[in-house]
Amino acid sequence: MFKLKNVLLMLTAVCLLFGCATTKKLKAGKDSELVITEGIAPIVNNNLQGAKKVSLDEALKNALGLVVGIYVSQEALVSKAVLIEDNIVSQTEGLVEGYDILKESYDDKFYKTKIKAVVKKGDLLAKMKELEINKDEIKPIIAVSVQETVDNQASNTNYSETALKKFFTDNGYKIHLKEYADVVITGVVSADYDRDFGGFKSYQTNLSLKASNVYGQEISNEQTTVGGAGITSQAASKAGCENAVSKVSEKMLKDIEKYAKEKAIAYLYVTNVPTVNDMNSLVNTLRTMIEIKDCLVRKYDKDGSLIELYLKYPNFEELVTRLKNAGKIKITQFDSKNISADFIKAD
Repeated sequence: MFKLKNVLLMLTAVCLLFGCATTKKLKAGKDSELVITEGIAPIVNNNLQGAKKVSLDEALKNALGLVVGIYVSQEALVSKAVLIEDNIVSQTEGLVEGYDILKESYDDKFYKTKIKAVVKKGDLLAKMKELEINKDEIKPIIAVSVQETVDNQASNTNYSETALKKFFTDNGYKIHLKEYADVVITGVVSADYDRDFGGFKSYQTNLSLKASNVYGQEISNEQTTVGGAGITSQAASKAGCENAVSKVSEKMLKDIEKYAKEKAIAYLYVTNVPTVNDMNSLVNTLRTMIEIKDCLVRKYDKDGSLIELYLKYPNFEELVTRLKNAGKIKITQFDSKNISADFIKAD
């Protein structure tokens, strides 16, 4: 076993000396990107060649993942992780134009391979479009809290709140607790007995709802009065609450969509970002900022790139201050929706 291990080590050393370069010269074209990534694989039963191959495969996958990561929202990376892995990242042969092995190393447990690779960006973006990953907007997370009374008594049925949550869920929104939400909907509803007619009970329902951002700034405000009928008081009050929600929910949805498009999106224009690796580092930094819910690159070019910012806290002054302190970019000018900056190259 000891001799076999030594032979394998010698073979691997030869590979490291003579087998690193897989292409004579790497150069990114108009529709491709040059990236540097690393792959790592465990060494099982002293199988260095097997670990070497796996670590190279991982490095190639990471090269694709690096490019995907800047053009796709973080939300999509999570929600469509399996699709991305199966349909894009795993297809390195068709999407990696060429690569050079920069460095290989190993110890008793792991084999590491560092590569420089040319990724076919045009083909990659086309595949992402096929999977509908690259969305034009990211829906805000919504919290809902509606206080409900029936016949002047506090109710634990929450018919209006349940109906409102279902409406937004059916329209593709995530419902969460207030501390995790981008938009908070609060309100009161009262359903009160009105009269009997033809064997049915009739209830009158008054509903008032307000949607606000995390700063308490109003996004939408709706009130309505409707009726509801049922054989029992419970059925009639439920019908009234659900009818009230049905009457105002579409308008409230449009107000929130308008807010998300006009108020919660900003644009960062950055010049002199030298590599995709640098852009990836900048995007990752942006996604850690409390004011930014998510971001994605709309255009990457060394002369000028455009990053779309989806703001959770639309306080532009705080965002600009945080960007200045991050040390990644030097802001040259900004207004209420646009920020221009130069990339700061690492020493």
